Amino acid sequence: MTQDVQKTLTAIQHFITSATPAECESFLEQTRADAAFFQQTFETRTLILPSQEHELNHWFFSPIGKETSIVLLEASLMLLAETAQCAAPGHDIRHFFKTFFSGLRFTIEDQIVDYRQYFLIGALLHDIGRLIEEKILGKQIGGSAGVDHAKLSFSLAKKLLDHFPQIPQVLKEHLLYAILMHQQGTGKPFMAQTVARCDREQLVGPEAIQRMFAFDVGLQGVHIQTTANEERRSTLPSPGTPEDTEVMHHIEFYMRNLYPAIGTQAQANEDKLKSISGIFLMLANTQSIRKQIFAPEFARDENKLMGEQSLQSKKPLAEHVWHEIKKGPDEAIRKRMQVYMQKPLPRLLEMLVTLPYASVTQAELYTLHSKLLPLTKEEKNRLQEGIAYAIVMREQLDAQEEKFLATYPKKSLGFIVLQQIQERLHP
Repeated sequence: MTQDVQKTLTAIQHFITSATPAECESFLEQTRADAAFFQQTFETRTLILPSQEHELNHWFFSPIGKETSIVLLEASLMLLAETAQCAAPGHDIRHFFKTFFSGLRFTIEDQIVDYRQYFLIGALLHDIGRLIEEKILGKQIGGSAGVDHAKLSFSLAKKLLDHFPQIPQVLKEHLLYAILMHQQGTGKPFMAQTVARCDREQLVGPEAIQRMFAFDVGLQGVHIQTTANEERRSTLPSPGTPEDTEVMHHIEFYMRNLYPAIGTQAQANEDKLKSISGIFLMLANTQSIRKQIFAPEFARDENKLMGEQSLQSKKPLAEHVWHEIKKGPDEAIRKRMQVYMQKPLPRLLEMLVTLPYASVTQAELYTLHSKLLPLTKEEKNRLQEGIAYAIVMREQLDAQEEKFLATYPKKSLGFIVLQQIQERLHP
């Protein structure tokens, strides 16, 4: 790593950890202007031409291309590790690592072996703006309202990439565009689609359940208890809006409303994770709330139609996903759940959210515990079963992920960083 790159890393790290309010305000104003100009100019020339692909691959596979790419990945990892103390729950270093792992899995599934692997850097850096979001905006902003963090991520990533003149400009631009657009999920170029996919896979399944309890309940203060509400049978509030006040419907929203993703295995992966979110919601709630959450599916089972117009935010689940949810955990999973269900609910909740590189403070644990107080005995019993299931499924998917990533080619772009991340997660 050159002295110039090391100096840049130190400067970015210092800004993230020590910027003054005046510096933050100025940075945000400039970032918004730069991001708007970049997006406008980039979208007039989004396609990479075949001749450019040949040139990019020639550079990517050259000795200087290989060396530069590895140094950039290692610099990105170093930057995240050195600023981990600034991360908020749910948007922490664990989330960056898990998004990166999703990218590695995609490269294996779809045999992405050329310059397009550069999206992995976007997967690592896509949320780096979250590390300074609270300092700049006064708080962490989740859901559809949280658009500024992507612009901040774009700006910080650009500061780093500007010190890698060896990287072809078109590659830098596609990488920066992917980071800038990951929250909206509407970018059309390959890298934009892949970074968005890797990020959105963390919005369903056990990783999402952990993140939403840590961020939305622990940090944002939304409720664990779900109230009976006839409107929630057909409509859901957008995440991050004032109406988004209950974590169960928050989890439900993403289970129902993920954008279609790129990749041959994307739909199968999403359906598996949606099923896990759905089984959690089925286990963790009383029968009356289950009927509220899964109203479209129960109506379909009874051959009753709910108006499609009223279900725009509550898209009915695919029948095969609903079938898996109704089946629930198999016998082996239930047996493992019993071990966790012996633990007190507050302790079980802590086990859900406290993980290596997951940023959860004592204040957030206190808030989580306080949100248990209004629950009835039946609600606590149901929640205990749901959380036990989420922990078991997280352990199972983590083990499957580790086994799958063992097949990642040793000569591929992300291998060295993969090893370093696994050492950090499993010291």
